[in-house]
Amino acid sequence: ARYWFDGFWWEQVPMLPVFSKYWAGLFCLLGHMFPCMFHFKGGKGIACSFGMIIALFPQCLPLCVLIFVLAVAITRYVSLGSILAALGLMVQIWIFGAKGWLAFATSDLLEAQILVSFACILAIVLHRGNIKRLLAGNENKFSFKSKRD
Repeated sequence: ARYWFDGFWWEQVPMLPVFSKYWAGLFCLLGHMFPCMFHFKGGKGIACSFGMIIALFPQCLPLCVLIFVLAVAITRYVSLGSILAALGLMVQIWIFGAKGWLAFATSDLLEAQILVSFACILAIVLHRGNIKRLLAGNENKFSFKSKRD
């Protein structure tokens, strides 16, 4: 997205290449959360979010992975780990800025905070069925064993 925006007349706008990465990340995320080939239901939004974090906020990745792994290791609920990792990313972006906790940002980009907050809220809303099952105690737990065992 940055290279697409770099070659046109709007390159005179100083922050447009940065914003273009956020817009590209947002639309990739929406495309994975609401895939048109599956009638806009289902999708792999958390998996796409992982790729978006690698591309846009690599400094935030270690803490998000740590939150996810610890939550899944302790509770064996992948959905809970995904939700907590998304919340962890949002907290990191709002506290430390777009550069993450490894390097304090000199200037916080409001667009990064809005993008991550929107993605996090959307992840939580789309996992509402999982949240209901978690609260009811009916959510499937992660296991290395097959169901036949």
